[in-house]
Amino acid sequence: MRRPILLGVSLGVIGVAVAGCIMTSQVDVMGCKDFACRVTPYPAVIASNGSEVTLPLLCRDEAWRPSGPKGEHEWLTALVYTVANGQWRQISYSQDQADVENRPAHIVTSGAVADLELSHSCAADCSKFVHLRQINPPRHGYHFEVFYSENGVERQLSHFAVPGPSLAWPRLSADGRTVVARLGRDVAIIDVASGETRVVPAGERARSACTSGPR
Repeated sequence: MRRPILLGVSLGVIGVAVAGCIMTSQVDVMGCKDFACRVTPYPAVIASNGSEVTLPLLCRDEAWRPSGPKGEHEWLTALVYTVANGQWRQISYSQDQADVENRPAHIVTSGAVADLELSHSCAADCSKFVHLRQINPPRHGYHFEVFYSENGVERQLSHFAVPGPSLAWPRLSADGRTVVARLGRDVAIIDVASGETRVVPAGERARSACTSGPR
């Protein structure tokens, strides 16, 4: 009778060990080191005249753990891109600023737009706004593009029907002339009149801003 008991105890110990491994996150084992763990970009913010783009970042240091208290080993900062000269700079950024920028705007539309991004997606009077819509390019699966609407007349603004990340979080400047959106770890700046798009690399700068410590 001893062997079944010992076998049962052994299996129980193995089960606990396996369960422990399953419950231990990679962050707990390896530390918070990769981009996805260290950096969480917020939706970009565009100046009223489209002259600057602010990219807020939630940063974490290597000691951060998902199970830790909220706010421990993490902080907010932001990168600002000046469109005219292509220069980046890092600035301080607060939770109050983040809350204001992500406050939903009231938008009245003539039709139903199910996937409308409400925050800062319309011009000053909200007669113009941008939103994402899923399209399905041949051989590329689902994809999201930016659509622009003015007084109920809609047109597709972006044409990124290629493999890779879809555009996300489109924001329209208050003057209605410029759109900023996320493209993976980069930023896309779109001229409303022409549809001309500038892709600005941001991933390495964001990682550097977060790994340099709190500002």
